[in-house]
Amino acid sequence: MIGWITAVISFLLLYYLYIPIPREATEPWKLYFTSIVMKIQGDLVVICALLTKKKIHDVMRKSFHRLISFFVYFQPKIQGIEEEEANFDGILVRIFKPTSTNGLVPGIVYIHGGGWYIFNTKTYSYFTKLLSKKVNAVVVSIEYRLAPENTFPVPFEDCLNATKYFLTNARKYNVNPDKVGIAGDSAGGNLTMAVALKLAIEPTLDIPKLAYQVLIYPCLQALDFNLPSFRENNIDRNTHCGLTRNAMILFNNLYAFGNYDNFMAFSNNTHVTVAMKKKYRSRVDPKCLQGRYQMEPNDDTETDNTDLANQISEIIFNPYFAPLMATDAQLGKLPNTFLITCEYDGLRDEGLILNERMKAINHSIKHLHLPGSEHGVLIYPYYKVYKSSVDRIACYIQEITK
Repeated sequence: MIGWITAVISFLLLYYLYIPIPREATEPWKLYFTSIVMKIQGDLVVICALLTKKKIHDVMRKSFHRLISFFVYFQPKIQGIEEEEANFDGILVRIFKPTSTNGLVPGIVYIHGGGWYIFNTKTYSYFTKLLSKKVNAVVVSIEYRLAPENTFPVPFEDCLNATKYFLTNARKYNVNPDKVGIAGDSAGGNLTMAVALKLAIEPTLDIPKLAYQVLIYPCLQALDFNLPSFRENNIDRNTHCGLTRNAMILFNNLYAFGNYDNFMAFSNNTHVTVAMKKKYRSRVDPKCLQGRYQMEPNDDTETDNTDLANQISEIIFNPYFAPLMATDAQLGKLPNTFLITCEYDGLRDEGLILNERMKAINHSIKHLHLPGSEHGVLIYPYYKVYKSSVDRIACYIQEITK
């Protein structure tokens, strides 16, 4: 009897721990380790939320902060970089600067990811220190206010105001104002491009222009959550993806509205009208993708609540909320761009669509696709691709600012 019980428990445990890792994964065991940790973490969040009767996003925030703090604790020390906190026009920032420099150095504004509602500058301190070291630049990491307590446009405005302050006061921090760029990952990539758009579309004479933008697997739209990458990376199909369709719908709703009351409307593709979808489809068109990524979109599902669709449209078609909603003319005003996308990522296709749109208007864009990697890979230094990607980013910035 004990043998049968042991066998059943072992089978259930193995079934739970099984995660299908793609053959094309460049570092399969590291991908499995990351995936199983995230799976256990997610399940514990759901159980804890049910037991405590707290909102799942509140439990998730605390849980992920503890998890990432654990990883951060074991990250190696980086010598030769000073770290300090400062206040830029009312916005808290964390500054990383080389201890020994000659003359003015380049500057980097960094905006962290986390779905607009989790993580902070400490979470990214190893990455930003490493970037400062490799580029020999001053890095300003912005502690923008988070959703759902602070919905759009508050996080965007925090990042915009801090960036303006740094551009205007760059020399105070031993930085050449003509060699300042902006970078960010995931939700931070969204805020990065939104800030770059704002400064490009509505330039101010007394504020220097950004030299470049670095977009690391950015989230860029909320029109279509049925792009091929979202279909491939849905939690119902696999769990090795760093960012799934459902998670991205949740994050967008928290950022836009401070709640997820409209989750099902977004999931069913009924959050806006058919006319709205067709009007903006050319800006998020999977038909422009290459090879197997290409897809014919379905925009024929009509909403049953036009008033709600009108309210939602006021936010999700704003290019400062969803940068892919910018026109080609507006995209053409952006600074030099370096874009990174990952294969196992719900956000893959919107990044690829941006790349195609930028190439179509002959914009200066360089694109690095990581075919065997997942969303969030630049949070985990134990990946080989982490080092190579940081090196590529550093080389790009050095080339632009030389």
